Amino acid sequence: MTERLVQPYDTALFISRDHKRFLVRLVPGETLHTHRGTIPHDECIGGVWGRELRTHLNYPFLLLDPSTADLIQDIKRTTQIIYPKDIGYILIKLNIQPGVTVLEAGSGSGALTLALARAVLPGGRVISYEVRPDMQNLARKNLDRVGLLDRVEFKLKDIELGFDETGADAVFLDVPEPSNFLGVAAAALRSGGYFGTLVPTTNQIVRLLDRKSVV
Repeated sequence: MTERLVQPYDTALFISRDHKRFLVRLVPGETLHTHRGTIPHDECIGGVWGRELRTHLNYPFLLLDPSTADLIQDIKRTTQIIYPKDIGYILIKLNIQPGVTVLEAGSGSGALTLALARAVLPGGRVISYEVRPDMQNLARKNLDRVGLLDRVEFKLKDIELGFDETGADAVFLDVPEPSNFLGVAAAALRSGGYFGTLVPTTNQIVRLLDRKSVV
């Protein structure tokens, strides 16, 4: 099997022997500055993943292709995020796979958005709705930082007005009262599509499971 080589603008994870981590996009001509010296990006591009590189001070770093969990761990956040252990369960339960279309309401800091964007490739779509401009901007910056911004369509819109799309394969709601939007989600889903949400209290679960909430 031919090994995949490091490409320009790939996102790379550098780990030092003292366990410091640096997540960067590799841009030709730029340089990684660390507490142990510098590494030109050009020394990484074109080589294989998993090799050891040394800074100008001769300190070793391991060059790794970051996992989705690595990317999520490094995102900037102002609120609680959905963590990898929960994201993995969500992806499985919603049958997220290459080629599907997923609608998300509540972009937050973009942790789940990032995982969805990676999981639906190639050929899939992620459309993320958010009502707060500041949170959408943060999510966009986090996706841009790891090279995934062009894989997600962001919309600044209250889903109380409905999703713009129909026939989606999955809908996930990360909003304060998801039981208020079951009808909206149902209208956006294809027949047999998957619905998911995350709620913190028993009362919300009861309201969510009350079929009378669906309109």
